[in-house]
Formats: sequence, C-alpha cells, structure tokens
Amino acid sequence: MFGKNTLFIYLLSEVFITLLFTFRVGEDSLHSWIYQNFFKSWAGDYNGSVLFALWIILICWAVGYVMDKKKIYVKV
Repeated sequence: MFGKNTLFIYLLSEVFITLLFTFRVGEDSLHSWIYQNFFKSWAGDYNGSVLFALWIILICWAVGYVMDKKKIYVKV
C-alpha cells in the first residue's frame, strides 16, 4: 500500500488539517480543541503534540489502506 495514492494522501492531510483549523468549537479551532482535550490533557505538551501528529498520520494511513484494499488508485 505504501507508494500508492501518495499525492492523494498528501492532499488529504493538508485538507484535513485546514478543515480542523476552519471549524470552531467555542472560541477555539477544532484543531486546538481536540489537541487540548484529548492529547495535551493526559499526555502533556510534548507527548500530546507527538500523539496528535501520529493520530493525523493514522487517519491518512487508514484512508490509504481502505483505498488500496478496494483497488482505488488516483492517477495524475
């Protein structure tokens, strides 16, 4: 699965992060809210940041995995 749909997965990660910054929860962005409440609150600043980044990578990898299993390939 690695090496397939790489451009699509890269663009997905960019769009996903942009959307997390676009949507608001109260006065915070969704990105900040998720980081503060799910990662920083129990893992601290440094480890929470690493876990948040790994969570983003896992989501993008899962989409790539499903696309590969369903034989969906985006070609440019």
